[in-house]
Amino acid sequence: DLMDGTILNKIKKPASGGTGTATWDLRVMVSNPTRLTPAPVNRYGDGGLGPLAMPGFYTVEMVLANNGTFTQITDPVKFEVKLLDNRSLQTDDLDALIAFQNDINTLNRSIEGAQKQMGETNDRLKYIKRAIEEYPNADFSWMKKVEALEETMYDLNIAFNGDPVKAKYQFEYYPGLAERLGIASYSTMESFSAPTKTAIMNYQIALEEYNVEIVKLQKVVADIRALEAEMDAANMPYTPGRNENWKED
Repeated sequence: DLMDGTILNKIKKPASGGTGTATWDLRVMVSNPTRLTPAPVNRYGDGGLGPLAMPGFYTVEMVLANNGTFTQITDPVKFEVKLLDNRSLQTDDLDALIAFQNDINTLNRSIEGAQKQMGETNDRLKYIKRAIEEYPNADFSWMKKVEALEETMYDLNIAFNGDPVKAKYQFEYYPGLAERLGIASYSTMESFSAPTKTAIMNYQIALEEYNVEIVKLQKVVADIRALEAEMDAANMPYTPGRNENWKED
């Protein structure tokens, strides 16, 4: 029985007159970074699809959102999801498959979040660099710190996503940890077969490498905060990400 109160997915539809429909694609929502617009669906992206829901009993209910107030307008309705009898390699241990998919989702949440933070960190460094170049009160020794941080961020990008230069010219390259997890995720997203040894290996390597690389990213963020504190002390102009507490002298 899968009716344990865990919300697996939400489907948003605008309120309108007449009869409307909403369709669940029988997929579990994954913890991708929050977006203001839907993720694209094309040859390079799947729109953030999650794995297929397991067979079993579920419930569905409707909630009306109105000016920040959420009102339940239907009682839960029970329904059953069944497997089609069209698979020759279906696993006998669905619980183990669910556990592996949950592990992938948990790590994917961390990796996707780290990649977003890397992008924001690179932007902060660009603004800091420009401020040092332009503002008269800047200490030029800060530029060496920025360049060292940029080098670390470049290495982090390779660790997460692989070497873009080698990939561009179709040379073999060591796969990034995000790519490894993507391979493991893709192999189980559409399948009710047991995870392959390759998928398990890629997940384990991605997890081990993430635990190493995230420490480096955290240090870069801490070093940027220390640099920004020096900039605040020198009355440098605002740059994105700085938490300067202004107060009247």
